[in-house]
Amino acid sequence: MTTAQKEKTPPPPAVSRIPPELLLQIFDHFDPNHNDTTAHLSATSTTASLRACALVCKRWNMAATRVLWRKPRVYDVTRFGKLVDVVEGHWKGSKVVEVDDPIPTDRSPTKSPKRMTVTYPYATYLSHLSLSPTLPETSRHSTDLSTHLSRLLSVTTLNLTSLDISFCK
Repeated sequence: MTTAQKEKTPPPPAVSRIPPELLLQIFDHFDPNHNDTTAHLSATSTTASLRACALVCKRWNMAATRVLWRKPRVYDVTRFGKLVDVVEGHWKGSKVVEVDDPIPTDRSPTKSPKRMTVTYPYATYLSHLSLSPTLPETSRHSTDLSTHLSRLLSVTTLNLTSLDISFCK
């Protein structure tokens, strides 16, 4: 590339230059408070906004995905089974992206960002799972639910810090 071509290349858009740490802080505001039970009742209450953010660019996708997977909402046993499949890594459509500046990022001025392929470590993002406010009564005593829970809890890379299954007796 010649010097003249470099001068004509427009700078990257401002949205792609926002630091990942700041994106995570911003996207956290889309996530409802644990005590706000009404926010958990709608499948689209906050996830639609985060999904839209994830489509802006690859860096935003990484941050939004991290927030979406921190406290996923489960509305039926079939979807819970799919969530467990993804966490186990058996999902054929697992998310692989190429990024210039992965999260967490090293902001050292001596290092330039490297292009790399990242597979999302969904199991490490998942920290809170609350089935009680979102899972319908009809699904709460399903044998499939028990099977999926056992599979989820056997994932060695799982960073789950809270699991709400208070409906169990």
